[in-house]
Amino acid sequence: MVNETVDVIASIPIALLERLEFLTKIGQALGIVAIVYIIFLIVRGLLQWKSTRRVKSIFQTVEDINKKLDKLIRMSSKKKSKKK
Repeated sequence: MVNETVDVIASIPIALLERLEFLTKIGQALGIVAIVYIIFLIVRGLLQWKSTRRVKSIFQTVEDINKKLDKLIRMSSKKKSKKK
C-alpha cells in the first residue's frame, strides 16, 4: 500500500507538481484573506454593537424628556384653566 503511493507520487510529472504548488500558494493566500476578512467583520460588529447601544441610550433619554415635557404641559394647561 505504501509502496504503491510512493510509486504514484514518483510517476507524477514535474510540471503537474509545479501547478499543484502554485494552487497551494493561491489557497494559502485566500486563507489569509479570509482570516483578515473575518477579523474585519468581528471588529465592525463590535463597533456597530457599541453605536447601537449608544443610540438606544439617547433614545431612552429623549423619551424621558418627552414624558417630563408632557407633564409640564398638562400642569401648565391646568393652571391656565383654573385662572379663568
